[in-house]
Amino acid sequence: MISSSLGRSANTWLIDYQPIIEQSLADLAAWVEEGVAPAATAYTYHDGKVTLPATAGDRGGIQPVVTVTANGVACARAGVGETVNLEVHAEVPEGAGTIIAVQWDFDGSGAFAKAHDEVDGSTREVKLSTTHSYDAPGTYFVTALVHSHRDGDVAATARRIPNLDQVRVVVS
Repeated sequence: MISSSLGRSANTWLIDYQPIIEQSLADLAAWVEEGVAPAATAYTYHDGKVTLPATAGDRGGIQPVVTVTANGVACARAGVGETVNLEVHAEVPEGAGTIIAVQWDFDGSGAFAKAHDEVDGSTREVKLSTTHSYDAPGTYFVTALVHSHRDGDVAATARRIPNLDQVRVVVS
């Protein structure tokens, strides 16, 4: 596992790219063998920085686009024991499959303890919410991990395309 100087588990800010490579190789084979061109990804590159469009429709590609908020913002403040409302919006580009899993890590530990059981692989877009409260002061990075799959197979063990987003919750 990659060590982190950020004080939280690396799997809360890095994704496993192996499934993306697997899907890309399957797409390459379809292109060579069947003439089906792979999906394009829109981006800009300026001053050493890659910038991606905010929506799956504009971005393209194969990866889900994920946005998380806490109490409606990117950095929320809460008191000890106060309930924080967490929301995730995820969408998959056209032709890239459907959302098959959404999980939450509330404290940066890397343990995605909360899963949304209502995610069934039938839709390209989800808006889900959950709540959490903290029993100690501190700064917490809440992460939503989203997986999509080309065939919408929630039981798939390969080509589960990940992406994540996080929000900061400062508890005092």
